[in-house]
Amino acid sequence: GRYAEAAEQYRSKIESSPDDPNTLNDLGLALFYSGKADEAIETLVKAAIAHPGVQRLQLSCGYVLMGSGRSAEAKKYLEAALEIDPGNSVGAEAEKFLNLIKAQ
Repeated sequence: GRYAEAAEQYRSKIESSPDDPNTLNDLGLALFYSGKADEAIETLVKAAIAHPGVQRLQLSCGYVLMGSGRSAEAKKYLEAALEIDPGNSVGAEAEKFLNLIKAQ
């Protein structure tokens, strides 16, 4: 529940590894959960574009966009996450979110 504090720690870690997709993913989620959706989206979209093969990053980007009311944009990233590996838990999560978007 201490997302703002976590975001600061991830920012510090990014200073030494600015292109680490896992840290960027964690930073984006921490920002989102601390109420900074716009900054989270900016972080995650840039990272998802830079790392198109990182499934969890694609999922997080889609999730945050969907959670911010931007389902049309989220679909692209969720479909990318599903396409990377539909058989694992991340792919299953992406499919679940895509089904929620379709149901809207």
